[in-house]
Amino acid sequence: MKVITSHQNLDFDGLAAMIGYNILNKDSKMVVPPKLNQNVRAFYSLYKDMFPFIEKITFNINEIEELIIVDTRDENRIGKLKDAVGKVNKLVLYDHHLHKNITRTPTYELCEEIGATTTILVEKIKENCLDITSIEATVLALGIYEDTGNLTYNSTTTRDVKAVSFLLEQGAQLEIIRDYVTLNLTDNQRLLLDELLDNTNHISINDYQIGVSVAKQDEYLNGAAILVHKLMEIENADLFFIIVKMGKKVFLIGRSKREEISIPRILKPFDGKGHDQAASAVIKDVSIHEIKEKLIESLKLRLPVHICARTIMSSPVNIISASTTINKAEKLLHKYGHSGLPVVNSNQDDNANKEELLGIISRRDVEKAKHHGFGHSSVKGYMSQKPITITPDATLKEIQHLIVSNDIGRLPVVDNNDNLVGIVTRTDLLQIQHGIENKETEKNNFYLEELEKNTTDITELMTKRLPDKVMGILYLIGKKADKEGYKVYGVGGFVRDLLLGKDNLDLDLVVENDAISFAKSLKNYLNGKLKTFPQYQTARLTLPSGKHVDFATARIEYYAFPAASPEVEQSTIKQDLYRRDFTINTLAVKLNGSTFGKLLDFFDGAKDLKEGIIRVLYNLSFVEDPTRIFRGIRFEARFNFTIEDQTLLFMKNSLITGVLDKLPGEKLYEEFRNVFYEENFMDALMKMDEIGIFENIFPDLKLNENKIETISIIQDILQWYEQRSYNKSVSKEVLIFSCLFYDQPAPIVSSLSERLKIPTKIREVIFTTINHENYLTKKLEEDLKNSELVELLDGYPLETILFVLARKDNKSIKEKVYYFLENLKGVGISITGEDLKNLGIKPGPIYKKALEEVRKARLDGIVSTSEEELEYVLDFFAKKGERLNG
Repeated sequence: MKVITSHQNLDFDGLAAMIGYNILNKDSKMVVPPKLNQNVRAFYSLYKDMFPFIEKITFNINEIEELIIVDTRDENRIGKLKDAVGKVNKLVLYDHHLHKNITRTPTYELCEEIGATTTILVEKIKENCLDITSIEATVLALGIYEDTGNLTYNSTTTRDVKAVSFLLEQGAQLEIIRDYVTLNLTDNQRLLLDELLDNTNHISINDYQIGVSVAKQDEYLNGAAILVHKLMEIENADLFFIIVKMGKKVFLIGRSKREEISIPRILKPFDGKGHDQAASAVIKDVSIHEIKEKLIESLKLRLPVHICARTIMSSPVNIISASTTINKAEKLLHKYGHSGLPVVNSNQDDNANKEELLGIISRRDVEKAKHHGFGHSSVKGYMSQKPITITPDATLKEIQHLIVSNDIGRLPVVDNNDNLVGIVTRTDLLQIQHGIENKETEKNNFYLEELEKNTTDITELMTKRLPDKVMGILYLIGKKADKEGYKVYGVGGFVRDLLLGKDNLDLDLVVENDAISFAKSLKNYLNGKLKTFPQYQTARLTLPSGKHVDFATARIEYYAFPAASPEVEQSTIKQDLYRRDFTINTLAVKLNGSTFGKLLDFFDGAKDLKEGIIRVLYNLSFVEDPTRIFRGIRFEARFNFTIEDQTLLFMKNSLITGVLDKLPGEKLYEEFRNVFYEENFMDALMKMDEIGIFENIFPDLKLNENKIETISIIQDILQWYEQRSYNKSVSKEVLIFSCLFYDQPAPIVSSLSERLKIPTKIREVIFTTINHENYLTKKLEEDLKNSELVELLDGYPLETILFVLARKDNKSIKEKVYYFLENLKGVGISITGEDLKNLGIKPGPIYKKALEEVRKARLDGIVSTSEEELEYVLDFFAKKGERLNG
């Protein structure tokens, strides 16, 4: 049973999100909480019969297999269904409140910082092309309109607006929406509003205008949250808080117009919950005046200083043009003492008042490009294009988030016309940060807060997807690391595939300080066999089960020249992850006991996994290691992902500079072979052709339509062959290289084979396949007996036969080849040389000839039993004039 529910005091966003999920999953049951907001109650009483709502839980909670909670992450707000949270097989969350309250890690969650939870469900409805009724569209629109203040709150995003636009296209009725979103205040609400207006105090902290008001009610009054918005509008405040005593409880509700301010953070001393611009708390046994004093103390402590980009940016900006060489850029960086410079159109002068920004070139980019011999190239090919920019009014919080989450050192400031007007650097931000008197320890280093946001516990996921023995090994390794004083992490493909739900039990672990020493300490602990590689600072531990665990010291890599083998030095886990190829491979999971299962995501790898993006970490990654070009293409094909635009551009630029020329042929062959053995190798080959790899290595080679069609057929033939479970394996590289090379002259094929250092045996089969294709085709068009067909094809490698099958769209040829493979190739005979010896025939070359003749007879249906084979061989020798015993 699937059950959907939402929070008590249900608002339209919660109600609409429930309905949205039910549209997507018709077999789910919607359980409405007993307490509904006033306007929702009015709507519900009129329209409830149009939806399959359940008001009372009459079923056994233990029968729930999947529980879906929308518009809240707090299990204490879902009533009786709270008891099901720890019992259900699957727990699913949809929300736009990012503060984590639920005690169990969800099986699946989609929680995003947007105006309304309903927007997430509407996007899925649109994505799945589902039809919805006018009333469904109306209630979905109500959910978005109410939670975004009719699309006016700062939390509103373009996604919310697009969702409403879609719903209006589906027939959402604005007259109904108007009746419920702008519901008139009740008499009691008006009385409370008047009391709050009379009791409002205005205070100013860090240039923010704040309203705080108090009131008392004998009984609980629904809809007090509506009044906070009205008070904020009436008083024109940046923030407004009301403290209302209702019965024995005090309700503290806060709202903000300023997106840089987190209301839950301000209400932290009261255990407040909500999203950044709207939160509340319920307090017992404390007077409203004590709460007010404590609130003002929290505001003074937690409100950020009101600083924007305009107040801290540097202007005018030192710039360079896109045509500037790397050498000149280096001199300018040294001259100005900057770590990076904005790059503008080549036809611009040095006046930064009206500059079209193209990108950013950093000192690190320049140093690496120069180190690899590209000093005379223009910066355009090595700059970061489409840089992240901010407006002059960008808040400190926005600047901080962009710099930390994107690991960048500077943010260009542009006006409404995208003209460059200034620049804010990490140094500017740190100076501001340290120039403020911080009264709260947790604010001393804003990186910590960002890091915590990027840390997720995946212990439950690991337990669910990894075999018990593997989990046991990881726990023991973490426990030993604690004891020995090491930090150890699971990294790379193991973590990536764990999150993707794919099988990958290759345990790659990174150790901070010394992997070899740590692995030695584990040798006896896990009763394993150890092999160390000091030059690479790595070790491999083989367990009694045969399972390997690979250990590597956290390290940075330095490339002496393009495509060189890296030199390594010890580093931290973050630096180790930064040296990796793509963001999706930068995820790590902590294995130490106290933090076991914590996911580290410094570079938004999880986000790129979710969005299906292949993104490189830095500009010169492909110059330093060209094999990453092939790996990116393989990952795109394997996971059906998309290589991000700038990453694709970096690939193309590196090819233009000739980085593949520096790769040894053996390495190139290995990379091609790896591509060929991907399941979706056709997609990978198409991408290789698209970005110019074939043209770069083989100027005369074209991946034309005929070759693409042939390779597609080869893919189908290989699938067919593998399904037959034949004993002999097929060399994919022979088939695909043969397809790529078949239209080239023999000297060119030899040259290409030598460039790729194709192994001699593979090369010979490729030559045979290309050179004998036409001969085989002509012979197969003849009318052949079974024995003649076998004699023809048995003399060729399997790959040559399959290549002919793929290349020729001839029914007769296909029938012969398939018949040979399925019915003739494995046909043998019963008699042996021993039988011939028993007949008195002197052993010699004639044995082979005799047995071959018997096999031909068997293939052609002349004989079918061992007795008939003996008779046939007797006749054979009689014709030869051989004298037999007896």
